Amino acid sequence: MNVYKGENVNGIKRLNGWIWCIKENGNEGWIPEENLDLIDHDFEELYNEGIKAQFKGWDFTYLDNRMITIEEIPWNYRDIVKKYLAKSSCLLDMGTGVENFSLH
Repeated sequence: MNVYKGENVNGIKRLNGWIWCIKENGNEGWIPEENLDLIDHDFEELYNEGIKAQFKGWDFTYLDNRMITIEEIPWNYRDIVKKYLAKSSCLLDMGTGVENFSLH
């Protein structure tokens, strides 16, 4: 992947001296590790922020601009629940988010 000096990328995985990176525009590719400088984040600070974060269910907005998703999640919660609803007369959903379902 082509990058320019001073451009920031997010490193995802390392292999044999190369790092798989994602640019802000979504482009992905391998970059030689020797061409990159690590922008060091204070791990302890990020860890403590995560521990203190308040969230319910699937609300991870406190991770905005910190979490990178490289692939779409291969499952859909709503579809999974619908499959079980078709076979059941009742359902208990505890703390999994704000999705609302009704029995048919």
